[in-house]
Amino acid sequence: MGRAFECIGRLAGTPYTMKDTHVNIYSVEELCYHLVNNAELTGDLNDTEELADWLEQECALKELAAMIKGKGRRSVTPALAAETILTYCHFCTGAELERTLKVIRSSGMVAGPERTKALADYFLAGKRYSLAFSGYESLYRYAVERGDEGQTAENAYYLGIICARLFYYRDAAEFFKTSFELSHDKGACFAYLAAKRLSMSEEEYIKFITSLPAEYTEASNVEEALKNIKKQDLPDKEHMKVFVQNLKEEYRNCMSG
Repeated sequence: MGRAFECIGRLAGTPYTMKDTHVNIYSVEELCYHLVNNAELTGDLNDTEELADWLEQECALKELAAMIKGKGRRSVTPALAAETILTYCHFCTGAELERTLKVIRSSGMVAGPERTKALADYFLAGKRYSLAFSGYESLYRYAVERGDEGQTAENAYYLGIICARLFYYRDAAEFFKTSFELSHDKGACFAYLAAKRLSMSEEEYIKFITSLPAEYTEASNVEEALKNIKKQDLPDKEHMKVFVQNLKEEYRNCMSG
């Protein structure tokens, strides 16, 4: 179940139409939800005067409107407007707010690694795995071309996380292995061995770990972690059906633009 929010203001008689998505917004809570879940689309925050008037006249949020207009004495960026609204409504956690603002701030940048990174982190946090994978894959290739081993290892690790969350453990293992070989990070080593363990039979895995070099030190920790997994923590068939259907919908939406 999602979080409950105490509504503020009132429902609008005339909706505010988001220019990028053509979605009609009838309350400040709907506005907050749209900002957090569609941070990559920020054109609606460019006209802060119009938005402030709507909040005051339609939602009876005079104080919030005044705060936005008061910031008009200096340049009101989309990120500043979003921060004012989301903070006033206490809509999201500090981490969610920072991720959202990072993406909105990046919208004014020329397309490049910094914006791609902001979007990829944002999509991963929102479980929009197709879009997140595309971003990290682009960053991974860019890092390989530049010979940047640190960034190659980091982005390989994130690609492994996405594959593992989609239950593609063999692919995940390859990305984690790349990350560990470049970074020698224990977390990447653990992730690599865990992905291998989940992609193999017990007999295959035992043969595998006995052939590993000495630097692969996390095998015992992987076994301990797997022992602590409770049966109810694993997805049942019904949850898997819903999960797969959601992935299909995400893919269709991505392909339809």
